[in-house]
Amino acid sequence: MIQGEYQGNNVEKIKKILFQDDEAGLELFRLMQLYLFKDSDKDDVLKLTESNIPPSQPNETGYLPIGTWSPVFEDGEVVFVRNKQADTAFWESNCKQFCLKKKSTHKRVCVIGESVAAGMFFTPHISPTKTLSEYLELHSEGMWDVIDLTRNSMNAGALLETCRAALQINPDYIVVIAGNNWYTDITIEHSGPISRRRMYVNALDKGNICAIIQQYKEKSVEFAKEILRQIDGISSEVQTQFLFVLPAVNYKDWERRYPLHWLDNKKTSKWYEKFKLAVHAIENKDYESGLKLGVEMIQIDGGTNATSSRIVANCLMKLGRNEEAYAYCAAESDNSLLFDEITSFPGMSSLVRKEIKREEKSFKHIFFFDMEEIFQKFSGEKVVGSPFFVDYCHLSPEGYKISMAPIAGYITNCDVQIKNIDDDNHTVGSFYLATAYFCIALYNTHLNRPVINNFNMKKYVSLFQKAVDCCETVLDIMELYIKARGCQFGTGFALSKSGQKLSDMLNSPLDLPITQQAPGVDAFAITCICEILTANGRKGKKLLEEYQRAYINLLDKGVDLINPQYMEWINSHTMAAIDSENGTWRNMPYHKSWWPWSYFTLASDTLNDLEMEIVLRLPTSFTAKEKKRVSVVINNKVIKNIFVIDKWTMHKVTISAGCLSKGFNRVSLEWPELEQNEEKAISDLKDRYVKGRNVEFYPIFGEIFSMRVRKKTK
Repeated sequence: MIQGEYQGNNVEKIKKILFQDDEAGLELFRLMQLYLFKDSDKDDVLKLTESNIPPSQPNETGYLPIGTWSPVFEDGEVVFVRNKQADTAFWESNCKQFCLKKKSTHKRVCVIGESVAAGMFFTPHISPTKTLSEYLELHSEGMWDVIDLTRNSMNAGALLETCRAALQINPDYIVVIAGNNWYTDITIEHSGPISRRRMYVNALDKGNICAIIQQYKEKSVEFAKEILRQIDGISSEVQTQFLFVLPAVNYKDWERRYPLHWLDNKKTSKWYEKFKLAVHAIENKDYESGLKLGVEMIQIDGGTNATSSRIVANCLMKLGRNEEAYAYCAAESDNSLLFDEITSFPGMSSLVRKEIKREEKSFKHIFFFDMEEIFQKFSGEKVVGSPFFVDYCHLSPEGYKISMAPIAGYITNCDVQIKNIDDDNHTVGSFYLATAYFCIALYNTHLNRPVINNFNMKKYVSLFQKAVDCCETVLDIMELYIKARGCQFGTGFALSKSGQKLSDMLNSPLDLPITQQAPGVDAFAITCICEILTANGRKGKKLLEEYQRAYINLLDKGVDLINPQYMEWINSHTMAAIDSENGTWRNMPYHKSWWPWSYFTLASDTLNDLEMEIVLRLPTSFTAKEKKRVSVVINNKVIKNIFVIDKWTMHKVTISAGCLSKGFNRVSLEWPELEQNEEKAISDLKDRYVKGRNVEFYPIFGEIFSMRVRKKTK
């Protein structure tokens, strides 16, 4: 009893210390967690290599499962049979089963890796494994078992686990295609647990955000080398030869737009001033000026931001200076993986690629292939993109053919001719290709964000047309998509008849969830699809009007444009996730802008004036005393300037029918220049990071509590 009383008193003492108004107790407690209870560096690496495959143990056969394939006895032999488990959908291989023992007349090759290795979008009909198998059959007289053990989103731990488990079936070769998904566990998190903050707290304490970024890059290289050391160790103990393929990244066609983090040199606002000028120059095709401004931005940010690097790369490529653009493309991709608040796209770091190639000989039991070099040699271009890729890193069927040829050549010890593979339309079926390219077009339209503010409609429309060129039956799928997206404003997609029918027609159960990540009103994709439908003799115009009409009717009661479904490029404001609450008010209770502009989609007719009621403010950290101007813009035309302060204020704006287009309209707010105490912002960030609180790595231009639009009452 007395002991219990003492426990109670001690708990109260701890509470009193932790909840002091000045947070000194909380800070001390967090510092102890960060520094005194830190794991060893070795333990940190072991934690980073935890597998994302469900754990398993040897069963009655004495063997471990290999991925989703479980060992069973069948006619006295051990056979690995595809089995349902928590992550089965991610193993998209159509391999039903394979034997423990290979035939004496056969050689066995296992392909292991993440979504690039799996053949995302084209599985199960076309994949790198199938392409490699065809090459081996064509260019050797022997018999081959080529087993696809790839898994979408396979992390480093799962890769190591699958490599070890695959040795049970005694392969002659293991081909590993991996390295894109290794860095999510070292991402710099704005709300990460103390265990994850330990990686960066010293760098932040001694330096600033740029020091954290440098630490991240060093850790990514260190981590990749550790993974390869472990694979090399596995390979050293067996006769199986390991071939490791460094995946390539689409530098040419995929753009990675990311806001600038707070800088250490008090020039964050200066960077954004130049950014606005650079965007204006590029939109007016003044690439020389855009290039000059982009270089100045990099000089300010020290080469730590993706957007400035992409601006320079785009301008150089427009000016025909592709060789020079390569380094900036690589920097853009590397700098897009740093922070967790905005959707990033997997890709092998150029620093990791360079370091692996530099130390290639130290991994004595691995033979390396560099997919980027393969594409560069084939195309004669330094900056590679289409036709090898369909998005930021996933390959096209042509990419499979070109990248697998030298691997097949190494295994068979002969010169493999790429042209010997039959056309995909002939061997696979045009409809399967068409559905794949439809999903690819959706994915690009939802996620490939340009660094400027205008969209190249022709670019995206052509992606949907490519699907039609494969097979016109895909037009049926496009119509189903429009109808399903219109069901309960998208929330009824999966339950609608159109949505269910559409899902049954796709190649993989993963395709639709992947392409459907928080698209919102989806105005851009819907417009592109309806344009394609109309151009191909379907009732695209009617479908578009019906889709828009549902949103227009909401104006009778009014809509709030800060509902995430109305935000343009919602994944620029939040992490993409297959999550029912992602991109909703529960996840984003009010809008905060990391950019000088905020963009929204408004569906309207041209019969009625509209009234807008906006509640907004500048960030409380703004140092300006006087009111600042915010411009309200409809379809690139300023309709009103309002003046705001760092407290919530309400403003009414009338939108005349003459300013509106029938259907989708682009509503934007242009925020004032940043006027914040950058030194204090970084000091506050450090303080919150150490205490385990959420931090803002990016400056905020403005915040909107609500932006309601309704038909104007007479």
